[in-house]
Amino acid sequence: MTAEPQVAVAVIGTGRRCQNVYGPLLMMLPGVRLAGVCGSRPDRTTAAAARLRTTAYSSIKDLLSDPTVQALVACVRWSENPDVYRQLAGWDGPMLLETPLAADPAEALAVAAALLERGGYTDIAEQYHRRPVEMLKRELIDRGVFGSIPYAFTDGAGHEYHGFSLLRSYLGWPSRPRRVLALQRDLPMADHVTHRNVFFNGERVQHALLEFDNDTTAAYHWSWLNYDSPIRARRLSGFTGTHGAAWGEEMVGIGDPEHPQAMHYRMERRTRVVDGIEVPAEIAVLTGDACIAKWHNPYPHLGLDDDRITTVAFLDNLERAVRESGTRPLYPLEQAAADHATVDAMYQAIAAESGCWLARPSPGGTS
Repeated sequence: MTAEPQVAVAVIGTGRRCQNVYGPLLMMLPGVRLAGVCGSRPDRTTAAAARLRTTAYSSIKDLLSDPTVQALVACVRWSENPDVYRQLAGWDGPMLLETPLAADPAEALAVAAALLERGGYTDIAEQYHRRPVEMLKRELIDRGVFGSIPYAFTDGAGHEYHGFSLLRSYLGWPSRPRRVLALQRDLPMADHVTHRNVFFNGERVQHALLEFDNDTTAAYHWSWLNYDSPIRARRLSGFTGTHGAAWGEEMVGIGDPEHPQAMHYRMERRTRVVDGIEVPAEIAVLTGDACIAKWHNPYPHLGLDDDRITTVAFLDNLERAVRESGTRPLYPLEQAAADHATVDAMYQAIAAESGCWLARPSPGGTS
């Protein structure tokens, strides 16, 4: 049987994420090929194209006018996202865009509205809820292991829309924020050689309580020291349900409702060595000696860590979107817009210092 031709995917952006993640993955995966790269600086574009052994496009316009390009990935500097994404709104091919849509939440909603008008496949590379551990937790939720989920939380597990997308993955994607209460504080922080205070001269923390239209609630906590300080090293997310709960990878649930008994679930990792590098092979969820769920690495022969495996899922879906009409994005624009709207509502509540703001509806209707 003749193999299908590889899908030609071009990358806009020639920085580290292109050269260290997307470029190598597109050269490595069997169903796709790297069709070319495009950047804002001709010298860097030429150098990146030579390093990745591919075509250098002189401009986004030239790239989009090439009929051989079937799909694209955009991974430019985050401050350039709004301008680049507006340029892409006129292209009708499948594309994968990096977060955020814009640094300003209100502008992010405007960018989402422009992209929604194109009607084509647009996926947003929101990876937190697609990591293997989170996929397993979501599978167990869907199977009813924890009953219904009325409450979820993140404690340093994701900043702004990353954290909100993770909360909604536990509570159910159709849920929309109804109320947001929040506050933000700048706190003193002792100097220490191992944390850099990258953004602030101390520690900035955010706290938010969210109520959703399906009567679920959530708590969000973030400290900017969660990025790289050893004294804020634990990043945890989870949920409570009518039949159980999860705190990170620690999980408990009631087995048989007619003979209720608390059952503890644990995640067990299995690895393999690829070219001298230990990589994940599978993760099993066990209770006692029984395995109740399992995640398998779809590319066990490649030396990929958890985050690159997650990126591969988006690239596989991008390939599928070229080959199969009607392919649904893993993180659609509507979901991204809803999470940006929640960020907007949080900052309004922080500014008000008093309470309650209704989250703005995202463009495009219910996510």
